[in-house]
Amino acid sequence: NERPNPKLNTSPGSPETILHGRHALAVARLLEDDGIPVKVASEWNEVQSAAAKKIAWSSLMWLLCHEHADPIPVKEVHATKAGLLKQLVEEIHPALTILANESGTVEGSSMDTVA
Repeated sequence: NERPNPKLNTSPGSPETILHGRHALAVARLLEDDGIPVKVASEWNEVQSAAAKKIAWSSLMWLLCHEHADPIPVKEVHATKAGLLKQLVEEIHPALTILANESGTVEGSSMDTVA
């Protein structure tokens, strides 16, 4: 059966979508069919770590866009500051992962998660 929806537009540099829970494998197959990189997490802390990294990335992207009085677009940050963005995310990620895993958030018995 061919699905009527077109392939989704994703960047080759995009991080994997992290899936967890009882429907993770089924959702992974759907996303992979659309060319989206996916990882099924076996542990809840993998989801927490991925979410922390995505929050860091989006926050740091905003800061780099607004580094000066005259903001620049996201596309320009990708073109001129991609290395700095990656370095900053990798630098802050370990601390955010520790905080995310100590937050007291626990996996619910019926929770399915995408990060």
